[in-house]
Amino acid sequence: MVKDVRVVRNQKAGEKVRENLEKRGFAAYYCATAEEALQQALALIPEGSTVSWGGCTSAEEIGLLAAVKQGNKLFFEGVEDTFPEELALELDEDPENVKVTLSFLERQGLIRVMGEDEFLLLQCDEMVGSESESAARVRRYREKKALQSNTDVTPLLQSGNTDIDIDKDIEK
Repeated sequence: MVKDVRVVRNQKAGEKVRENLEKRGFAAYYCATAEEALQQALALIPEGSTVSWGGCTSAEEIGLLAAVKQGNKLFFEGVEDTFPEELALELDEDPENVKVTLSFLERQGLIRVMGEDEFLLLQCDEMVGSESESAARVRRYREKKALQSNTDVTPLLQSGNTDIDIDKDIEK
């Protein structure tokens, strides 16, 4: 029950923050999970782009930094004894959680072991520069909403300029 309340609260807060950012001219998205956030972020980056960010902790935590740096490959460099331990160190995660996640990804056909020191993320290429279903749905909704709005009906009121100067020539 507590989890459901938190999920609903986070969703409402996230949507409110997204709406407020959009009112200020920012493109914003709400993602309920780290996986959704990673997919959304990768979808926004056109293939071949140069990407830069200054110390964005969230991008690191969802694995975006590693995904962008290495494309669709992860490499074991021998910093730790095993690949899961090394990846856990890079992500600042519990090694056991990383091991379980890697095992799950392999069972689901999302990662392939290419050799002792190379791992291929099979859907990474498809996610980069592509649009997730939820992002497409939100984009279509916003386009529809924009078509229905009357933003260009009263430009004087929107700009805050409601003073009208009228010059009259009066003959005496």
